[in-house]
Amino acid sequence: MNTFLKSEKKGAITAVVDVFANRLVADPQVGGRFASADLKRFKMLNTELVCMATGGPCQYPGRDMKITHNGMRISQKEFDIVAGHLKATLRKFKVPRQEQKELMGIIGSLQKDIVEKS
Repeated sequence: MNTFLKSEKKGAITAVVDVFANRLVADPQVGGRFASADLKRFKMLNTELVCMATGGPCQYPGRDMKITHNGMRISQKEFDIVAGHLKATLRKFKVPRQEQKELMGIIGSLQKDIVEKS
């Protein structure tokens, strides 16, 4: 992938993650989880994670999901709400259906490392 396409991809992911993160913060059911979060860092890490998970060229510098979410007692309901916001954001940006499916599959595979209670 040439440098221009790499920067275009990361720019698109950055835009999606920005809207997604803002939706999370505004959500009355999960927004409290982000009240003390460094939102700028959260957005950067999630941009890098999605970029890496979808084929690069980024390298995710954060901790793995199990370590990051350990002790947070995230419920299945909260996970589903967050996943719903991601799906809605992808639709808003008119991400092609196959790419949505692939990314949601990647996120779904992380569920076992994030959800601690049902």
